[in-house]
Amino acid sequence: MEFKIRVVVNDKVTMFWWTKDLQCDDQKILKLFKELIALHIPEEGAIPGGIDYCNDLTDGANVYQALLHIFPQNHILIEPSDEFLGFDPRAIY
Repeated sequence: MEFKIRVVVNDKVTMFWWTKDLQCDDQKILKLFKELIALHIPEEGAIPGGIDYCNDLTDGANVYQALLHIFPQNHILIEPSDEFLGFDPRAIY
């Protein structure tokens, strides 16, 4: 498991996690997340990646960033590795 996040949506606790793709214990909240990420207009940010997040649900690091922004009431249960997030420990940023 690359990451696991507990979020609160409409006073309900829901879990999101990433193994080989995004998983959620509530299909309605997962559908809401997919709708909200599709509406987001990416904003330019710092490297790596260059943008905050986009609607690519196949990129785990992107999904992780999107979850944190879309659902601000969150608690990270399993943090992703720097490598998973696209940070190269040998690079100078």
